Amino acid sequence: MVTYDALISACVTNDGSEKALELFAETGRNDVNPKMNTYNALIRACEKSGMVEKALELFAEMRRIGLRPNMITYNALIRACEK
Repeated sequence: MVTYDALISACVTNDGSEKALELFAETGRNDVNPKMNTYNALIRACEKSGMVEKALELFAEMRRIGLRPNMITYNALIRACEK
């Protein structure tokens, strides 16, 4: 998962939200369990790309699987909603 997190974070830095979401989908196919950092990076990617609905979807999913949002999560979600 560390490798996926690094790749997803790199996509966020380079405005590659679609690629970040593709990598996230790949984690499920490879039986890798995403963690808080993964969801935070994905929500940030959605925020940068104006993908508010996807950001909210990811937020709901992380809560459903038992991950508790933190300040980074809420900040990215708020910025996504502002756009």
